[in-house]
Amino acid sequence: MARLLQCDVAVVRLANLDVLPPSAAGSHLFVRYYIAIGGGKRIRVDTRKLPCGGGTGEGPRWDERASLECRGGGGTDPLEEALGGGGRSGAAVQFELRCRRSATVWGKVAGSRLLGRGEVAWSDAIDSPGAPVERWVG
Repeated sequence: MARLLQCDVAVVRLANLDVLPPSAAGSHLFVRYYIAIGGGKRIRVDTRKLPCGGGTGEGPRWDERASLECRGGGGTDPLEEALGGGGRSGAAVQFELRCRRSATVWGKVAGSRLLGRGEVAWSDAIDSPGAPVERWVG
């Protein structure tokens, strides 16, 4: 019988983003996250971009959600694959706060710059089935 692994990831807002480098003017912030899918592979998801600044004092708000489903078949267990073969060590969703300039150079989009990184362990979600897990990642 195939098992089902469901994951909802919500990026709500940023806090404590007081100081951005001067080079961030005219740039956009976005969150990139990586979700382990087993076999050493991962899925990369980027949120929509928000302009840097704004002076609201509350921080940029995304209120964005992604839902993923993984069904095991042929004797594979998606939960064990996502956890790296059944061991919980090191299995996590990794988050990166990134900044990308709005302007293009010779028609090409410039790469993004990493501003911060954090992660949430799969075990946090697995140990509380059916209950949402909310974490401030920093």
